[in-house]
Amino acid sequence: MSKIDHSKFKGIQFNQRLSHSLMHGDKGFDTWMAYMNTWHDLNIDHVQFNVVRSEDMRAAQKEPEKWEDMIVRIAGYSARFVSLSKHSQDAIIARTEQEIG
Repeated sequence: MSKIDHSKFKGIQFNQRLSHSLMHGDKGFDTWMAYMNTWHDLNIDHVQFNVVRSEDMRAAQKEPEKWEDMIVRIAGYSARFVSLSKHSQDAIIARTEQEIG
């Protein structure tokens, strides 16, 4: 991502899944801030995250009525996970879950 000249190509999106345990650990926020500062230093201005466990998303596929409030980031917007097509849900689940730290 950092090799792309972001001053010439706007609207490039970097979708990520971050580990739920990372974001809820003792150093989660500090680690996330350091990560975001790195993206800023590399002049990357559109990074979006999902911090939702795969098992929760799979449970939402099976029982959507119990997961109506689960919101995920798609390419530049937020949506209720259960309102997405199965294909879109599977694509989000398939994103590599990043472990940082």
